[in-house]
Amino acid sequence: MKKPSPEQIHTLFSSQMGAYAIATPININAIIAFCVSKKPKRVLELGGGIGTLTYCVLNYSEAIVEVYEENGFCREKLRQNLNRWSERVVLKKSYAQTPNLTDYDLVMIDGPDSVTIEERDRLTYQVLGGLRNIRSFFIEGSRYSQRQLAQSKMADISLYFLERVRGREVEGLGLMKGGLFVHKAGHSPKPIRYFCHLLWLVYDSFDFMDPRRRNKIKVRLRNPFQTMLRFFRRFKNRV
Repeated sequence: MKKPSPEQIHTLFSSQMGAYAIATPININAIIAFCVSKKPKRVLELGGGIGTLTYCVLNYSEAIVEVYEENGFCREKLRQNLNRWSERVVLKKSYAQTPNLTDYDLVMIDGPDSVTIEERDRLTYQVLGGLRNIRSFFIEGSRYSQRQLAQSKMADISLYFLERVRGREVEGLGLMKGGLFVHKAGHSPKPIRYFCHLLWLVYDSFDFMDPRRRNKIKVRLRNPFQTMLRFFRRFKNRV
């Protein structure tokens, strides 16, 4: 059976109710490419929405996908959109629930949809805390603090490297957001892992090749006072 293309998947989901925040064609293509090359078997997703990225994984791999989604409407849409693979989908309706496994080939982060960034990060950390081995993370969109959480978790496990999925213009859709892969590399002593971790954090903070990130950096540079307040507020909340 012929598999749907990234464009067909985006069209299918963008026409549905609840499609205001679905994955972009760029990220759909990135997840499909990952599944084709890496052939994941165990996938964890934080923030399933109406099921766009889950649909990609199920179409292009044999993986069992464990999906966190707290919104009742989205859970029902997930069930409808993924009904064909119901035996391969484990749906969790609360981030208070513990993941079924501690070892995943891919962890996709596109949620939770919390009122504050602090609450979102707390729930993310809560889910990731008990994981022992992760082959790759994929963080959809910017989600700067969650990118840092994913890198910190990977640094606890192994050396790692980043693969950027850059945003770009898509005909008829305008400027689309990209994402970030955090891939496990080799084992190494903790001091080396954390030194490399700091270098990757710096690397990920500046990406003038990505138009969406470039625009955000320019806004921050034009408003240094607000940028400093934002930094100290986040630092205070983390402490």
